Amino acid sequence: MMYLLLNIPLMLLILYALFIGTRYPHIRRMAIRNLLQNKTGTVLTVLGLSVSMALIIILLTANYSLGRSTDDYLKSHFGAIDYEVHGVNQRSLQHYFFNEQEMEQLKQATASLSKVLPIVSYTVSMIHHQHGADDTAFPNVLVMGVNLSDAIRFDPDLPADQLSQSLPADGVILSASAAVKLKARAGDTVHIVDLLDREHPFRVEQIIEDTGLVGYRGVQRAYATAIITLDSARTLFGLGDGTYMSALVSGYSPPLPWDTVAVKQNDSRQLSDSTTFVTYLFGVASVNAVIMGVVLVLNLFRLLSEERRQETGILRSIGFSRVDLKRMLRLEGLMLCIAAGMLGVISGTGLGMLLMNRIGQLFGQNPEVERVLHYYPDVTVVMAGCSIGTTIVYACIWFVSNKASGLPVTSLLRPAFMLSKPQHLSTRFYLYSLYAWFVIALAVSIGVIVSIPALSRQLLGNLDNPYGIVISILIIPLVAFAMPRWLEWGFEWMRPAFRRVPAVYGMLSMTIRNVADSPVRSGFMILMFCSVSCFIGFSVVMSSYLQAVVDQSDPRRTIGGYDLFAYHYYSVDKRVIHSEELGGMLSRNGIDPGKFQYAAVTELPWKTGRGQYGEIQYMINGIDRAYAETNRMKLTEFEPGFTGEQDVWMETANNPNVIIVSSDSLRLFGSGTNLIRLGDRVELQVAGKTVSKRIIGIAKEETSGYPFAFGIWMNQAETVRLGQEEKRLHSALLFSFPTAKEARDLQPQLERALAKHNAAPVYNIVDSENNYYVSMNVLTSFFQNFNALAMWIGIVGLAIVLVRMSKQRRHQLGVLRAIGIPPRWLHYHIWTEAVLAGGLGITAGFIIGAGFCYFIIQPEQAFGNDLPSITIPYVRLCAAFAISALVVALCAYVTAIRVYRIPPADATKYLR
Repeated sequence: MMYLLLNIPLMLLILYALFIGTRYPHIRRMAIRNLLQNKTGTVLTVLGLSVSMALIIILLTANYSLGRSTDDYLKSHFGAIDYEVHGVNQRSLQHYFFNEQEMEQLKQATASLSKVLPIVSYTVSMIHHQHGADDTAFPNVLVMGVNLSDAIRFDPDLPADQLSQSLPADGVILSASAAVKLKARAGDTVHIVDLLDREHPFRVEQIIEDTGLVGYRGVQRAYATAIITLDSARTLFGLGDGTYMSALVSGYSPPLPWDTVAVKQNDSRQLSDSTTFVTYLFGVASVNAVIMGVVLVLNLFRLLSEERRQETGILRSIGFSRVDLKRMLRLEGLMLCIAAGMLGVISGTGLGMLLMNRIGQLFGQNPEVERVLHYYPDVTVVMAGCSIGTTIVYACIWFVSNKASGLPVTSLLRPAFMLSKPQHLSTRFYLYSLYAWFVIALAVSIGVIVSIPALSRQLLGNLDNPYGIVISILIIPLVAFAMPRWLEWGFEWMRPAFRRVPAVYGMLSMTIRNVADSPVRSGFMILMFCSVSCFIGFSVVMSSYLQAVVDQSDPRRTIGGYDLFAYHYYSVDKRVIHSEELGGMLSRNGIDPGKFQYAAVTELPWKTGRGQYGEIQYMINGIDRAYAETNRMKLTEFEPGFTGEQDVWMETANNPNVIIVSSDSLRLFGSGTNLIRLGDRVELQVAGKTVSKRIIGIAKEETSGYPFAFGIWMNQAETVRLGQEEKRLHSALLFSFPTAKEARDLQPQLERALAKHNAAPVYNIVDSENNYYVSMNVLTSFFQNFNALAMWIGIVGLAIVLVRMSKQRRHQLGVLRAIGIPPRWLHYHIWTEAVLAGGLGITAGFIIGAGFCYFIIQPEQAFGNDLPSITIPYVRLCAAFAISALVVALCAYVTAIRVYRIPPADATKYLR
């Protein structure tokens, strides 16, 4: 509906143009004549405005497609499911499952406000044994046991015609994603691996698209879904009659003490944060393009009004009204907008599709989320972008036309050089000089603040403090409009050096005077290049910094030097896998465990605490000799008597009475002045038991979200003894390789082998930790390309101004040509003015962009995060600057040599 409303201004403007063109044919003919009379300027204007409109269309289509993709994702993977009440999270339950009485209590707690669907669900592996081909093992599949009749009542959007059939005890309904991964079809037999690594055959009854319950991945964030009967699930997972693992809730959340997970809301928020970031990122490029389009139109029509001053006066004197002149200018502008809109729609649609495909590839790298983003080419959205661009351009034309038609006829008929100068020009000159000095003082103040660490931390040390970003954005127009005055001052200081070359001195004097005499127009031209170059420079520095983060960081040290890990927090598989068992699993599946190091850690929940990014679950990590031998986690201090850190880890693995504690976990023991130190004995309360242990080492705690990398390390057998009654006891499997390449190469084979033993998926710590920075780097590079495209608007605007200025200065150029100045010097004069505007804008933009990047990164480093220091990539920055400046210089030169080719005899007709 919103996009339809946005189309209304475009429709009204088109109707207005048709009305003027049909009701006043003489105005239509004059407008068309004016456009055709200067074909070069018309074509350049259309191209420049089309880029601006294309970027607006890209932003709207990307935002619309991201929103539609989010809605499709939520409908596909949740449907009517709003909450899940998992038995493993309920403190009021003695076991990790519900019995019938407890499930009835949950239903009564929700009353009639919500619908509840009891289920039995586990994340396990599925295997498809194919004749004449390798077995296909697919881990992390959410196998749900449900009552199909209850499921249809719970989620009316489910395909009832398929689910209403009775499902046999050995039948399974596969989601389409599971069927694709397993390479299974209806009628095939697939095997589900139970908690004792036994395979159970099930016949594929139906394959249904991921929709609602069939597409639900659970709190476990599984890869795919399979549905079986309740009784089959209980038998498969060793549960008694009338028991349930979890309950799905549609409607309102059950009240306390039920611990619920808002699964749909959590995913919706996560997707919304991602889409909002992308929208903001490319929204900056689009808004910048709109501003450049506004500057282009204002400059163009201001020059047109000056160029047609006498023509307008003649039309007024023969009976044209002010309204007719307004209509003519506005009709010209609308014709330009319509032509630019047609090109913008085509290019914007294609670039929008390219952008969405690239974003989809980035998000698709995360198999846990599996956000499949699509491009939705909606006509109303595309035309809404065209409508916004046309409306903004028309508003600028309306403003200029009002101002141009408001002059009296006597002023319009006089040549521009005969017009009397306003009395207050000297006051403007002094105010402009004062403004230029103010900007210099502001820039120096910012430099002083940044150079003093104390002031810098105070202003930039908080992520919620936007001063740096606001200053960086506001400084762009301030610098752009002060530069013409700075340029004049700089030439005055360097005047003696140029006097030795009279031709160059004369050309530069005339060029600098033209720039200084029109500070608004020159400032607008500099602003066009400064704004887009700022974001290009920002992208170059940010991309280099993100790459440095990836290159210099070593995520493996955060988990003790391991490359791969298999871990699942929501697992309720209470098997404890020992390192010896892990080696046997690998050997039985054709993997030589002697080529790398491995260890199994038993995870026992201990306490929850607050960390930098929210609540943290601290674990007791049960370790054995294999972990003590392969672990490379550093100790900040340990008891005397040990020859090295490895001996401390080995003592912890062998002695059940000692522990190692991570540095940040010490605060969870004691309070106030009762601080825990190395060598102290501490009491641990775990699963209703209280035990006393002595701290023999303190591990250096890295910034990590992996529970097996911080907390407490204890003898594995002691950990199992303490956690016999704990619902969330499980294992984490760790693998270390000689090189990162070997780890990445063996990861798929390792995952297939562990899937046959129902182990959790295998993750690469380097890929997991660096995925964010890699994705951000790609988006930043994409952002840089979009701003490079927006620079075309600046180049077009510069070319248009050159063409119009040459016509406006025909008297000046005619005099110079008549007295013998060769054409090449006139070309150099025009070219120099263009290069000064473009070069100054690009230079200032790159400097401000680098500072803008500093303001973004500095708060992260102020938090003490382990990030590399920001360094300026001078080579890349200079290369980007050189390419930008060269393109501007070449385009300006091509335009300059074409705008004034008049023989001396013909040039005299411009003399007054």
